[in-house]
Amino acid sequence: MPIFRVEKNNGYAVMSNHHLRNKELTLKAKGLLSQKTNAMAFAAAVRKYTDMQELDATVLREFIERIEASHVEKGASTREITIVYNFIGAFDFNRAIEEAQNTTLKTQRTA
Repeated sequence: MPIFRVEKNNGYAVMSNHHLRNKELTLKAKGLLSQKTNAMAFAAAVRKYTDMQELDATVLREFIERIEASHVEKGASTREITIVYNFIGAFDFNRAIEEAQNTTLKTQRTA
């Protein structure tokens, strides 16, 4: 089993990606190893903040890669905001809520 090293430098996680250069691995294997690396880095970040009392800029930088704001349409007073998270990328909360509600409905119907 490969060993992954995750280092913390100036608020950024530096992860080994030597498995991406291994020509003997299939693309699927490389993808799975990359996911495992991201999951390990995410778990390490979460463990660090389990007893957090206050949300500050350091914590935000740990979990958020960037925030994207759309252009303002003429006559509009709002714009679309996309938060791109470290480890998982952009996450569609509305879709996740809908899927959770659909799963709950299916569970209730079968009960």
